[in-house]
Amino acid sequence: VNPVQADFVRLLAGPSRDITAIGDPDQAIYGFRGADVALFHGFPRDYPNTETFLLDRSYRSTASILDPARAMLGDDASSADFSATLDGGLQVRFVEAATERAEAEQVVHAVEKLVGGTGFFSLDSARVRAGEDDAERSFGDVAVLYRTRSQAAALVEAFARSGVPFQTI
Repeated sequence: VNPVQADFVRLLAGPSRDITAIGDPDQAIYGFRGADVALFHGFPRDYPNTETFLLDRSYRSTASILDPARAMLGDDASSADFSATLDGGLQVRFVEAATERAEAEQVVHAVEKLVGGTGFFSLDSARVRAGEDDAERSFGDVAVLYRTRSQAAALVEAFARSGVPFQTI
């Protein structure tokens, strides 16, 4: 939360200071909106009767998703003891790109590989190899997720240029 939101919560709680809240100190990504993790950590001080219930199990993600997420958050993350209840899952692959356009091109190449290419050029350019196991998917099996709408522009441009069918929602 940011300071204005914290003040709003105080108003909602009123003099009784009776309120239920759910929070995650690892949501520092909202710093650009003025979020301050100190407000999260100060909650028990501001609301002395606070009871804390640690939600430390994921019932929808596998370890192959949670372990890389934990690694990205680092040793200071509150989710260090977070565990998955599901087995299996695809492995996460980290890829660095110099620009958002380069990142979009990497996504296009990955999609082409997943579906076995978009035409002869995919095979001729060695973007895709004939007979790869990954080629058993169709475009309808692939989704590209991004955090903000502004990230879509580079992806839309790269998909359109490569001839990969796509839709945005």
